[in-house]
Amino acid sequence: MLNINQFLISEKIILCVIYKNDILISTTCEKEGALILPYYEKRPTEYYAFEWRGLYSWQLHLHQQLELLFVENGTVLVTIDYQTQRLHTGDLAVIFPNCVHSYHVPEDAGPDNQLFGMVIVPQLAGDFCEPLSQYVPQAPIITADRLGQEATYAVRRLFEQRGAFRPIMVKSYFQLLLACIWSELSPVQDKNHRFDDVPYRAIRYVMEHYRQPLLAKQVAAELGITQSHLARIFSQRLHTGFNEYVNKLRIQMAQDLLCTTNRPITDIMLDTGFESQSTFNRAFREIHGISPREYRRRFQQTGA
Repeated sequence: MLNINQFLISEKIILCVIYKNDILISTTCEKEGALILPYYEKRPTEYYAFEWRGLYSWQLHLHQQLELLFVENGTVLVTIDYQTQRLHTGDLAVIFPNCVHSYHVPEDAGPDNQLFGMVIVPQLAGDFCEPLSQYVPQAPIITADRLGQEATYAVRRLFEQRGAFRPIMVKSYFQLLLACIWSELSPVQDKNHRFDDVPYRAIRYVMEHYRQPLLAKQVAAELGITQSHLARIFSQRLHTGFNEYVNKLRIQMAQDLLCTTNRPITDIMLDTGFESQSTFNRAFREIHGISPREYRRRFQQTGA
């Protein structure tokens, strides 16, 4: 039996999700008549769960889904809207849609560090869907002593859905979690000031176009600023250079695909914005110290 659900993401974007016997078989987005892929690192699904073991980092980025990061064991540094906080075992970070955020597992985390993450479209939040678009949390980090047993239970059950995604189960546990933690988040009305923030607009533009050739001059023109202004944004607010940010983003997208799919490495290279194998390999080695093929082989052996 086929079920077709359409969700209005914005005035011009519609997400279409198709299930067969409650199993997700197709997801597409339409934007002004053209077919695009919805974001979480361009992963086509309403719900995506991931597990990180050992050292791991993800630079500043944003997307239209809500993201949860739960520390199963160890520690992690989480930055949300340019504010950084260290999380420990049992703590939960709740990143609302369109909030700029990043993760970094510090060197002192230890080999047993383990993080659970989930990325979920707001439409699965039920009665909380509209509030998620209208509010932002003043306290997006909930420590273990404030999380409570019910919320922790909901987080774990949500993560377990990664093995066999059942929309009704994700929706149920997602709403239970939000009901348990909503007051702890201290949400306030979102005045949409971030959408006028130039660093936010710069990150969003790169996230939406990283698959294409990107030049600083071109991006600055699209944002209506000078190239030197763009360079200052990346150096002062994001603490990196423009080209370095773009290359690291592409490599992070590539490493995710290497670990979670069996797609050929050449396809991954092209799909993440690299135009040649040599450039891809060189950029990958600069960050990870090994080739993409070796990275995939080690992940398959160790799962981390």
